[in-house]
Amino acid sequence: YVKPGRREEFFATLGARSSVVDFESEVRGRNGAVKWISENVQAVRDAQGRLLYLQGFVTDITERKHAVEALRESEARLRQVVSQADCLMWRARVTEDEAGLHWRYELLPSSSRNSLRRLAGTRPPVDKIWPDERLPDLAESRMRGEQAVRSGAPGYRHEFPVINDGRPSWLAESVEVTSSGPGAWELVGVCVDVTENKRSEERYRQLFAINPLPKWVFD
Repeated sequence: YVKPGRREEFFATLGARSSVVDFESEVRGRNGAVKWISENVQAVRDAQGRLLYLQGFVTDITERKHAVEALRESEARLRQVVSQADCLMWRARVTEDEAGLHWRYELLPSSSRNSLRRLAGTRPPVDKIWPDERLPDLAESRMRGEQAVRSGAPGYRHEFPVINDGRPSWLAESVEVTSSGPGAWELVGVCVDVTENKRSEERYRQLFAINPLPKWVFD
């Protein structure tokens, strides 16, 4: 064990409960490499309560620990970026089983203002951020997320409309994807309102459609 006294903690827990579940520790191998492990151990005793032997298993969770730490660092970077911006920040935990992918969302307190929260609706998100009726490109948006998760991509960015009071507001969403173990991922996303940019692009397209000659445009 890397941490002094960790072995004593392990046996103290085992003595008090006769079992240890998900006992996570850093350990150093013979080659000096440090890994994270999770121990699950059961004490087997005879009829008089005397210890006969221990049985259990040890799991290498180094990759999972590194993934969690990478996610924390990613969230910290995103919080710093969005702290002064008008944006919405969310996190999703994704798991996969025989039935497919299961998404569980939460809005993060780093979302700096309420304008995009209003677009997301008043109910707390669970399996989605945007209400179905407000997202015209629902199927396409879900497909992008599923493709990123299953392909092992580190993230993705896309733009999509959200209907509010009968009018579309355009959002740009940047998402970082981190694996947290077999069949499990954590995503952190930031949405920024780009409606005015979209409207400006449309004005420029209309202008150039009317007169395709080279010109300067000042906005």
